[in-house]
Amino acid sequence: PVTWTGNNNVLNLYQQLLAALENGGASGPAGVQSAITTAQGLTSVSGFAITYTGTQQQQSALITTLTNFNEGKLAGFPHCADE
Repeated sequence: PVTWTGNNNVLNLYQQLLAALENGGASGPAGVQSAITTAQGLTSVSGFAITYTGTQQQQSALITTLTNFNEGKLAGFPHCADE
């Protein structure tokens, strides 16, 4: 029973954040590392409740960066490419 404050992009951001961490983003490109750090600072979880404290503009930029990384679209980091 996950809940979140704000729009559905709060859940999307948190899902992309978790995926980026699982995909090695903490040692990925500097922009991804920065997005992870920022997303971690702007989100918090208590039980099953996700809270986001940033702006929608920040949220959109973070989702874009993390999604591109998770989908293997960044040069040198095609970890999700078909084998």
